[in-house]
Amino acid sequence: MKVKFTTTDCLFYKTIHALYEKVVAKKKDHSLITAHHAIADYIRGRKILCGSPWHLCDHILFIIHMESESHWILGRLNIEERCMYMYNSLLTAMKDSAAIKACQPFSVLLPHFFALSDEFKKDNKPISLDPFEVVKVDGLPQQTSNDRGCFVASFAEYFIDMKPIPPIFDVEQHRDRLVVLFFKLC
Repeated sequence: MKVKFTTTDCLFYKTIHALYEKVVAKKKDHSLITAHHAIADYIRGRKILCGSPWHLCDHILFIIHMESESHWILGRLNIEERCMYMYNSLLTAMKDSAAIKACQPFSVLLPHFFALSDEFKKDNKPISLDPFEVVKVDGLPQQTSNDRGCFVASFAEYFIDMKPIPPIFDVEQHRDRLVVLFFKLC
């Protein structure tokens, strides 16, 4: 059985964070969340070339920038569970706190966008506007150098291939393998 997923890009991250800051600045003014917003276009699968409509997927993969830490993590939204999983290759209490904070715009705003779309409504029940739960994925390999991009890509690949992420892996080998993969695609 294949995993039904789609992904976003770094512009999605920038867009959802900018909207979140506006919503918070206007004391949680949710009128800024409309069906015509760029986020809604991503959800409909219209914003990136290989994007799929989210209602046809079980999981959405996000790259998330922890600006305060200059670090990237992988976020995975399980639509059915209404849960966002964060894959962080730098685990400390401070990094975990920053990672959870970086996931808030996704957790808080996406339920509101889903409520605007009939495709997410089941049995004519209204969609909950409660934020998605954010869960840290434990037991991940930890980076010892600036290889966060390699870790994010590898975490996504393990999930897509439905393989468990080993607690330790050779980042050099993963980096070389990714370079060859990208070279073959060009």
